[in-house]
Amino acid sequence: AVGGEAINAVNGQVDGNYYRGGCFSSGVQQGFHWWRATFNEVKEIGKVVIYPRLDKSSGLDGAEVRAGEELCATVAYDADKLWYTVNCDGKMADSVTISGEYGYLQFCEVVIQPKL
Repeated sequence: AVGGEAINAVNGQVDGNYYRGGCFSSGVQQGFHWWRATFNEVKEIGKVVIYPRLDKSSGLDGAEVRAGEELCATVAYDADKLWYTVNCDGKMADSVTISGEYGYLQFCEVVIQPKL
């Protein structure tokens, strides 16, 4: 990652200011821009909440959120949103991936919730 390590996406800090050191950023060396959380076992994924970078464009517009290989949703960027909630509707998976094709992918926290 360039400027923001992958672990920063699950450090509990939802502050949207990248320069405070708590956000994730993909790097050009990755090619296709992505972030992934992998679990030790298959889980029922309910929702994925993404807290974007708020001090600059986050690159989330058009990003895909997947539970395993199954698409949960594509993010539609809104400058006024403090977070995005993506419904994975109980898809069974051993990972969650957020990916985008263009530019940097940047966000400050990801919360993965089980289906209730």
